[in-house]
Parts: sequence; C-alpha cells; structure tokens
Amino acid sequence: MIDQNKELFNSFWNIHDKLHISLDGFEANHESLRGPGAFQATVRGIKALKNYGMSVHLTCMVTPNNLQTQENFRRFCLDELGVASIRFSAISALGA
Repeated sequence: MIDQNKELFNSFWNIHDKLHISLDGFEANHESLRGPGAFQATVRGIKALKNYGMSVHLTCMVTPNNLQTQENFRRFCLDELGVASIRFSAISALGA
C-alpha cells in the first residue's frame, strides 16, 4: 500500500516522525477484533513503514484471549518487527 501511495506517504512523513498502530496480539486474537486478514496486512504495513525509516509504536488491546501470550507477543513486536515501543491497554465498553 505504501508503494502505491508513495506521494501521500512522503507528505505524511514530512509532517510526522512516528506512527501509532493497533496490533492486538497474534493473528487469531487480532483478527477476532479487527477482521479476517487484518493481522498480515498490519504486519506488512509495519514492515513497510520501518523500511521507510518511520518510528512505529504499537498499542495492543488486552483481552482474555491474549492475556497469556503478552510476553511472547511483546518479544515478537520488539525483536522481529522492530517497533520502538508497545503499550498494552484494557478494552473498556463505551456507550453501553
């Protein structure tokens, strides 16, 4: 996507030096919240942004399904994806 929208990305990059992205755990958990195919698309986007030199910061919504995998997921994000930081946040109901 970034390669297809390089002009838009360059405009964004001239204004911002970091980006916050939601990645809510490994594939099954992320997709239970964001929809089918969302995990791989998000990971591809993170890697592309890193290749362009963008500082990527993640937020992970903590759910009962990913509670036990947080440490492995943190390592994956920091070591394999090379993100600058990861923040874990609890899901809260709004408007109920």
